[in-house]
Amino acid sequence: MITLEQVVFVIPMFALAASITYYALVLKNQNKTRQAQLFMQIYNRWLDPEFLRLYVRSYQMDYEDLDNFNMKYSTRTQFEERMPYTIMSFYYEGIGMLVEHGFIDPKLVIQLAEDVREHWEMFSPMILERRERTRNPLYFHYTESLYNNLYKIRKNIWEHREKMY
Repeated sequence: MITLEQVVFVIPMFALAASITYYALVLKNQNKTRQAQLFMQIYNRWLDPEFLRLYVRSYQMDYEDLDNFNMKYSTRTQFEERMPYTIMSFYYEGIGMLVEHGFIDPKLVIQLAEDVREHWEMFSPMILERRERTRNPLYFHYTESLYNNLYKIRKNIWEHREKMY
């Protein structure tokens, strides 16, 4: 037979378990909401006409190597001409940081995969050389990480699609 003392002891345990479960569900929902908000901030950036102009101009930049890039796009004398590279690089670097630290699911930014690929493939020789010259292995590390993460996801998607058809 269950005594009153047992009931008094068990009820708070059930209440605690229920409140922990509720709190966990609330946190999960908040995390999804936060990721959705981050995604919308990333997505809305592409709706800014000035950002789109910089995006297009970044792919029109022409250089042979790091020295040629620094000469043609010097931060001291050619600041405006260098801005497309700078803005796009830091944009992808920020997204890469969010992905690598788990603040946003890389699957949410997969639509950027082609843009990130083009950016990384165009500028990586210069970035890698700059890393070596400055002995800074973290120079645009998150951009490279984003490129690698999105490449893996995209590869998995294409492999999955091939199996389906």
